[in-house]
Amino acid sequence: MKRNAIIVGMPRSGTSLSASIFARKGYFAAEPGTDELRSGDEFNPDGYFEAETLVEANVRILERAGFPHHNTWLYEPITDEQAAAIDDLERLADDQRLLEEMQPRSPWMWKDPRLCYTLTYWWPMIAHDSTSILITRREHTDIWNSFVRLGWREDTRENQADVYQRIDAHLCAASAAIAKYRIPHIEINYEEYHSDPENTARKLSETFGLP
Repeated sequence: MKRNAIIVGMPRSGTSLSASIFARKGYFAAEPGTDELRSGDEFNPDGYFEAETLVEANVRILERAGFPHHNTWLYEPITDEQAAAIDDLERLADDQRLLEEMQPRSPWMWKDPRLCYTLTYWWPMIAHDSTSILITRREHTDIWNSFVRLGWREDTRENQADVYQRIDAHLCAASAAIAKYRIPHIEINYEEYHSDPENTARKLSETFGLP
């Protein structure tokens, strides 16, 4: 039986590549023919697989915790206090309905780098027996170089150090949520898709029931 998939990781770490695999296996991300999913481009030819409804829900969660920006990787960093406040937020009925609307579409997938921080909010509302987490990792230098190519950051040592810190902070936040709630998960490094595809496919199959 296929398990729903929640994909978390820093932007440019292979989250979109991972999501494309689930999409090819029939996982639901958003209603076809809508503007929910951002289309592909030169940086992600297969698409981004981030449902706009989920993104905006995550932005609202961050705002309720005191973080005023649209994302956690291009603006001022989220503080430890703001990140800690997310888990204590009241779970809203609109967010519960968003999850309830996904259930008939199972197996479904969520993919949004903001989930590194908001996973701790969502997990208590999720059907634990049918959902697992995929954490994507990639070498810090490769993520940084991608940020520069995209024009997200100027190529300075100060910016590089900040991005490295953001990578660690995002992964630590996701790992803390997984540890707290004992969430079933696997971790895959971006390079594994190319260097060891058979073993990577086996790991995905064992965790999510992919054929």
